[in-house]
Amino acid sequence: MNFIDVAVAEKGAGVTLSFGKNVITVTGPKADALKKGGYVGKTVVMGIRPEDVVEEHEYAEGRTLSETFPATVTVYELLGSEAMIYADVEGGQISAHLSAASSVRTGDKINCSVDVDKIHLFDKQTELAIAH
Repeated sequence: MNFIDVAVAEKGAGVTLSFGKNVITVTGPKADALKKGGYVGKTVVMGIRPEDVVEEHEYAEGRTLSETFPATVTVYELLGSEAMIYADVEGGQISAHLSAASSVRTGDKINCSVDVDKIHLFDKQTELAIAH
């Protein structure tokens, strides 16, 4: 699982999770858990599995995708029917599963999104789950 420290801020009925200049907006039960737990204005840990990170040209039907954020691919591994990439993002690093047909390679700058329904949030101090 990818773990990134994110700053929590309130935005209307939802909250934003910021890492570097990147922002992901969450609403519903996850936003409510952050607000009720007193996490607005604090840093929490966002967890997201590699299969829930989507490169902008990947098939995304059936997912609720976040805003895109830039990433620079540092490692590309072909694993048969899929590829695993590791990439630097402002505020952290991520790994993602992509289709083997993807044209992404080491050194490429890409835009990624995450499936907001699959985000896990953890208290930075206690490491206990806030929402998932």
